[in-house]
Amino acid sequence: MPSASSSTATWPHEVVAAHRPKRFALFGEVLSVALVTLLLWLPVVTVLPALAAGTAHLRRYLEGRADPVRQVLTDFVASCRGVWGYGIALPAIAFLLVLNVDIATYTELPGGSVLRLLSVLVGAAVAVVALRAAGRHAAARQSGRHTTWTDSLRAAVDLSRKDPAGSALLVAALVVCAVIVWMLTALAILVPGLLALAILGVDYRYELRQTR
Repeated sequence: MPSASSSTATWPHEVVAAHRPKRFALFGEVLSVALVTLLLWLPVVTVLPALAAGTAHLRRYLEGRADPVRQVLTDFVASCRGVWGYGIALPAIAFLLVLNVDIATYTELPGGSVLRLLSVLVGAAVAVVALRAAGRHAAARQSGRHTTWTDSLRAAVDLSRKDPAGSALLVAALVVCAVIVWMLTALAILVPGLLALAILGVDYRYELRQTR
């Protein structure tokens, strides 16, 4: 069977264009996705499958298809297969990068400014690849293709290289989420939904450009 990297065109653009949800309804759906996804990624090592399940749910909503909460849970359980190595590595890398930034900022470490800049750049790259991997995994499963997280991560790296503008948009989404949480910590509950929407927006933009 084809892997997640074999095709990126998964959006039925005519269906999405025909089903234009009202803005308030879309916000409500994003909020629902945010709450469910946040609960699923509380164990930390389940961030990737939780985000993939939330992205898949929001994708089906944008296509005008019914999608009960139990389907999100089904997607989450299915997406947990084979993710544990990456699920542990992701928060470990994040912790080390934050530690590097902290050391570079609050100590007299020689070359601290360079270390801080490199840590931020690596963190942004890792975050973008993780977001794209969740989107690729959700898209592959929804289209009925067998995929693994290794396939999804490879597809994410390849897509990040082919679509630097989309990667920049995902970095911007991460910055916006960070600012929102910095302004009011309680708004952290919105972050998973906003990231899922950003993933879908970037995917839709790229795939639409590819079909023209």
